[in-house]
Amino acid sequence: MINSNEILLFFASLLEELLRRFECEAGGSLVVATLCLLEASAAGLTETELRQLLADEESLMPPAPFDEKGMREQAFPEVVLNSSNQLTVI
Repeated sequence: MINSNEILLFFASLLEELLRRFECEAGGSLVVATLCLLEASAAGLTETELRQLLADEESLMPPAPFDEKGMREQAFPEVVLNSSNQLTVI
């Protein structure tokens, strides 16, 4: 007999495979961006709001991890404790 956890795992893996296929197809970045915006919105988005947010295709995808890391390092300098137990900004 199949229990409810097995059913949930099956549907979760099925959804993951479906989203992976959408992502690989032409226009996949638009699908990913749309789903991310809908998930991030607590109250949902109207069609007009969604169209406005998705209008600029250049900014649909988040920056690459390398780009993001560089931006974070510029915005937040690293602070360390030196041998004299004083904070030093690197």
